[in-house]
Amino acid sequence: MRFSVVVPSYNSSATIRQCLTSLLAQQRPADEIIVVDSSDDQTPAIIQKEFPQVELIHLPEKTLPGRARNIGVEHASGEVMVFTDADCVAQPNWLARLAALHQRCPQEAGIGGVVGIANPDSLPGTIGYILEFSEFMVGSKAQRKPTIPSCNLSFKRDVFQKYGGFPQHLFPGEDTVFTQRLTQAGETLLLTPDAVVLHHNRDSWDRIYQHQYALGESFVASRRSQSALPGAFVLKHALLAAMIPAVRWWRTAKRLWSRDQKLLWTFLKATPYVIKALMAWHRGFRHALASGKGDAN
Repeated sequence: MRFSVVVPSYNSSATIRQCLTSLLAQQRPADEIIVVDSSDDQTPAIIQKEFPQVELIHLPEKTLPGRARNIGVEHASGEVMVFTDADCVAQPNWLARLAALHQRCPQEAGIGGVVGIANPDSLPGTIGYILEFSEFMVGSKAQRKPTIPSCNLSFKRDVFQKYGGFPQHLFPGEDTVFTQRLTQAGETLLLTPDAVVLHHNRDSWDRIYQHQYALGESFVASRRSQSALPGAFVLKHALLAAMIPAVRWWRTAKRLWSRDQKLLWTFLKATPYVIKALMAWHRGFRHALASGKGDAN
């Protein structure tokens, strides 16, 4: 079975070396590594000069990750498409663990792994990581999930093509829409704690707040596109929507209590920043709701 690794990239010069070095050092080598890049920084030059064994597809205009992944799949030759991001570092046994599970569990449409933190010394980065990845953090149990982040996710090629690939004009949240499309059709996704990537998280508060705002907008767009997504009912109930920041805080704290109490303490100490981030999410939600923003195709 051939495995193609596809990496979407935009202005990734600060992280692409670590990402590609980790992919080329896998215990089970990828059959091909494809970077679909639309950067206007030094990223393509770095790849061409330092990683000639990596296939580079350079696009002339900024391209969202969903479309970039779809383009990578079109050029790939593998039977299994494996996705990670340009700001991730794959652990040495990452691909071997995913490959073994695809061989052992052919009934699974997709298999993904957990996400660790690559910049734990950054408080904004740590909080951003907790808010975005606590459901998929290191220490999670092996289980079937309705969605898994695309920074550590793999699909059989025929399954990927059958369901039309990632939404091309939605970010963030394009992976949620695509994986929910699969699970709504009766397919299953397996999360394994054994396949780990470390994610470089946004390392300033302004970038965290901006991303949370975008996530709030994406929540509305994705659920207008697919009403079966969890939480879609709140789009019609403004009072319930106002409670989302508090519910998110509670669920995140509860998750950390059971999986990583050191991170829980960090989360609690940073409560003023956490509240500001959650309210940024809610502002994005309200803006998308009021503006009618909702094309997730």
